[in-house]
Amino acid sequence: MPFSEIQQKNVIQELQTYLRFISFQNKEIPRVEPTGVYNDRTREAVTMFQSLYNLPVTGAVDEETWNEIYAVYKEIEAYLSAVTAISPFPDRDFQVCAGDSGATVFILQALLNAVAEFYDNIPTVPVTGVCDDATEAAVKKLQEAAGLPVNGVIDDKTWDSLAALYNVRSFMDWATS
Repeated sequence: MPFSEIQQKNVIQELQTYLRFISFQNKEIPRVEPTGVYNDRTREAVTMFQSLYNLPVTGAVDEETWNEIYAVYKEIEAYLSAVTAISPFPDRDFQVCAGDSGATVFILQALLNAVAEFYDNIPTVPVTGVCDDATEAAVKKLQEAAGLPVNGVIDDKTWDSLAALYNVRSFMDWATS
């Protein structure tokens, strides 16, 4: 099934985000801006990545190249997310459900909004401290993107995925400042 123009732009932007993130760890890969346009700079970054990771050097992204870029991205992300500064999520059995309220929900909403600035598929939410319909919908989008069960309930795995995305975003902000 062919991609729509918007879907294609989103996929290219996701690729550029991964390559940009990788470029902070590997200075040989040219830094690209996540514009959603497969431009010469993106092709140059893909070509260098393919060369460094022993892939056929074509400048085009096939399934093998995409999978390797994603694997390297996830490896770096895992390394960086291992450094957890705070843990406001009370314990592994704790859950936040629709209608719940409190400080954890405030933090959840703030983190969702911070991540939403970087990931188009996660919507922003009002920061009210109440797990409302908008918060639940954003959590479902996060769960879908993270490959988790999509139920809108914030459990430890959902929280950890959100924290990892936030840490990645914070690293990108730091690295570009």
